[in-house]
Amino acid sequence: MLDSTRNVSLEMGACKANPYDVLLKDASENPKAYLITDENGAYQVVIPNLTDACGVGEVVFNNKRSLDTLIISYTVGNVTECMCITDHFFNIDPLDADIKFLNHWGTVYEVVPGPVPGDQSFSDSSATQAASLINAECKDVLAKSAASNENLLSDALDPVTENRRVAIRSAEDEKIDRIYIDDVYVICGSVIEEINVTASNDTLYVDPKIISKLDSSGPVPDCLCPTLVSFNIERTSKFSNANYLVYQNDLVMPLENR
Repeated sequence: MLDSTRNVSLEMGACKANPYDVLLKDASENPKAYLITDENGAYQVVIPNLTDACGVGEVVFNNKRSLDTLIISYTVGNVTECMCITDHFFNIDPLDADIKFLNHWGTVYEVVPGPVPGDQSFSDSSATQAASLINAECKDVLAKSAASNENLLSDALDPVTENRRVAIRSAEDEKIDRIYIDDVYVICGSVIEEINVTASNDTLYVDPKIISKLDSSGPVPDCLCPTLVSFNIERTSKFSNANYLVYQNDLVMPLENR
């Protein structure tokens, strides 16, 4: 049963530089919000990495509490035209510091104690390294049956989990991880010369340099080749803690350990 309206206000953190961090984060990913206190000891619940306007004004709340869940809804005015990724800080009443869940526009977040993980801007927290032992294997699916395609990766590296595209991270040794990204479409006759990988918050951003090895005087193949891309990266905390992968600023997928 809903009780009376709760006192809540909103503060928004600084815009973060890259919009891909939250493309796959929704209610199905068991999202979390974080209970913290500000410098004055007031309680805040933080939802990190929300897509929102760069700035809002005239926020009018209509919030309720149901048992252990705080239900937040509001309208805003003076919304900027630009969009960005930002952390949302909800200042809550001390009476609500015992909540276990936060319902924000239909997405239910589990409320856990802070601090907020990755609580830095993209520029401050990112790290980049060049991949090694790059391999890009064209699968040529037209020449293979569905059954033979199952052998392109071992069962341990099957890239499909419950019909979701995923990237795979597998330990090569105690210092090196190998990343597998299946079904990347590359123009026939092209090769991936190098790959730079940036780790920011819980996401790896994979930026391949693709060049053509074809004779420019001849006809250019009008085809795309479904390709299994794999490479090695050094295992560091920033890279090994990533849960998502973005390939060429386009393909976005969870990153799973196998």
